[in-house]
Amino acid sequence: MLRLGKMSQKELRKFSEELEDAENTARIRLFGKAARKYRKLANWAKAVKPDLHFGMKFLAHLYDINDTIVSQRDPHRTGVVREFLKLRGEMEEVEVTVSLLGSGFGVFTTTRIFNEIYAIHLMYEGMESKSAKMVRDAAELFLTISDEFLFYSRYMKPLKRRVTGTRAALECEARAQIIEGTKLADPNPSGAIPHFMIAVRALRAARLFDDEVVYRRMLMGLRAIRTCWFCGRRIQGSSHLVWMESEVSEYFVNLLRENNEDLRMVHENKITACIPCFKAINKEADRIANIYYARLQEEINELRRIIASLARRT
Repeated sequence: MLRLGKMSQKELRKFSEELEDAENTARIRLFGKAARKYRKLANWAKAVKPDLHFGMKFLAHLYDINDTIVSQRDPHRTGVVREFLKLRGEMEEVEVTVSLLGSGFGVFTTTRIFNEIYAIHLMYEGMESKSAKMVRDAAELFLTISDEFLFYSRYMKPLKRRVTGTRAALECEARAQIIEGTKLADPNPSGAIPHFMIAVRALRAARLFDDEVVYRRMLMGLRAIRTCWFCGRRIQGSSHLVWMESEVSEYFVNLLRENNEDLRMVHENKITACIPCFKAINKEADRIANIYYARLQEEINELRRIIASLARRT
């Protein structure tokens, strides 16, 4: 519990009444009002005892976060989380009587609450900025909470579900691997594969089964290797390949087999093309189509001139 500093009996009585009023306001979840009351108490206590000042300030900023969430606004984007986290380096660990969204009213340490909200915010910022390091820093903080359920995970992005510190850390590792793998997926599919393999296992352990399916499919796409029908190069990664409609008779399939070529470049009446060949063919087709279109427009214009000439004669 927060300790009251040296005050006169009259000041102590008044402060206790104001504190009880603020606590009761928070207890009934009027968080915006509670934040204003604790801010007033923080200013009052500032001249008396700095530790008490910071405790009241802690509660004021925490209830700003609660109020933002209850009002269905994003606490990351509104800036209330950043304001709250500025206190991390300014105050020592104390116990506070506080109303937490995911727990109710009780006594908790400031370190426990700081660690959770800072971890969630780091994870959010890391995913937004594509920083694997920030996401892994968040994982380290989540691991300090271990198998306890988080208070704010179901209310704040990017978790948005009830989860333990351990499972949140597993998700962080998955997201960090996805960030690293995604950067390699286009230039180096083979290098991206280990990242997505780890991500898939971590997502399963975190019980994010829908996401696991999504990235397992991506992993399969990265492993896909086909030969381009046109240039004959072996291409890895489904994003570098296109299936093109064609007509492939049994003769050509047998020809591929006899020459010990990659039969996977043919599927029914479709053939594989690497992106450069596919785009080159499309651009050449567009060039030829534009030539014929220009000729057709000239013929149409000539026909219009003939019709106009005939109309003037009648």
